[in-house]
Amino acid sequence: MSEEMINVYQTWINSLASANTIHKYTSSVTLFSNMVFKKKPTEISEFDLVHLRYSDVLNKFVTPLKEND
Repeated sequence: MSEEMINVYQTWINSLASANTIHKYTSSVTLFSNMVFKKKPTEISEFDLVHLRYSDVLNKFVTPLKEND
């Protein structure tokens, strides 16, 4: 991640109200990042985000989670 993207991620984390919220949101973001990009949230680049397709989210994240329910 570029320094700017790291700052955006850290600012988002710092904006969360409670430790429980931080834990749940960071867990969800980490899961999404691993499943969709095969990267840690701090390793995602602007290129990754710009080129993210709706179909990637459905096929790599939504559908697998539904299948596990």
